[in-house]
Amino acid sequence: MVEVRMSVSSYTAGTPSRTVTLTSRTVATVARTAIAAAGESASPRWQGVGMAKYDPLRVELEGAAARGQTSLEMTFEQVGQLVGGLPESASQFRQWWANDSKVEARAWRAAGWHVAWVSLDHRRVRFETGVVGGAYATRRGWA
Repeated sequence: MVEVRMSVSSYTAGTPSRTVTLTSRTVATVARTAIAAAGESASPRWQGVGMAKYDPLRVELEGAAARGQTSLEMTFEQVGQLVGGLPESASQFRQWWANDSKVEARAWRAAGWHVAWVSLDHRRVRFETGVVGGAYATRRGWA
């Protein structure tokens, strides 16, 4: 994963009292937690943070590509942990994983990846490099 690090210092009467280093994943987690605690919706854009819900998945895929990976298989739970949870439809309908123009698909497509395979029974998805458009059934000639 590509990490962005940021140091934040607190000051008391002009004297630094504490410095904390945050990673991009930590900032995303804190933002989701704060939004949820306030009873706000985190979709489609995190309020006040400027990061889309599925951006952590895009960053993860970009990092995998930077490491030379061309395929990445993940469980639905792993994807959900990155993005603050998946909707129930992700585990019920293959169409949710289509390489189309929905917000989640735009995240992996922006990283230069596509969903090559998804198993609803095993709750797993495999991303591969290269942009592919359309639904799985269409690419396979089933639709």
